[in-house]
Amino acid sequence: MKNKIEINFQAKRKDLSLDGEPLSVPNIRNLVGMTLDALDVKNKEISLLFCEDSVIKDLNRQYRNKDYPTDVLSFESDEGDYLGDLAISLDRAVQQATDFEVPFDMELKRLLIHGILHLLGYDHERSQEDEQIMIRMEEKVMRMVTNTTRC
Repeated sequence: MKNKIEINFQAKRKDLSLDGEPLSVPNIRNLVGMTLDALDVKNKEISLLFCEDSVIKDLNRQYRNKDYPTDVLSFESDEGDYLGDLAISLDRAVQQATDFEVPFDMELKRLLIHGILHLLGYDHERSQEDEQIMIRMEEKVMRMVTNTTRC
């Protein structure tokens, strides 16, 4: 069995691109697949939601008691082959790309990698050492994903 990737697009933005192509389910599926391959994750399931700030704000309030939009939320699963759920705000990704002066697709890749690492048990909030480990993993996977192309 290959990795199973479920993608739900609730964001209304149509002006975004990923690696020069319009942002779409197929190119996100490709990116998630490359990320899971880079992390040597096999035979797992993952669900992704790409949404607007209002949706992620509601999720953040409901599940974390934080009443503001965030960039990515991860919900680990303890159901065997199911890694869990990720929610990514495309509004936050666009704003952070501007703030960090990076292309949108690089910020989206960073958020996706960050969220997947959380699903795999990495947590930058536990300690400074864990934060450094997670940053190094993000950078390693980002290099692998940005230097790889799939057909």
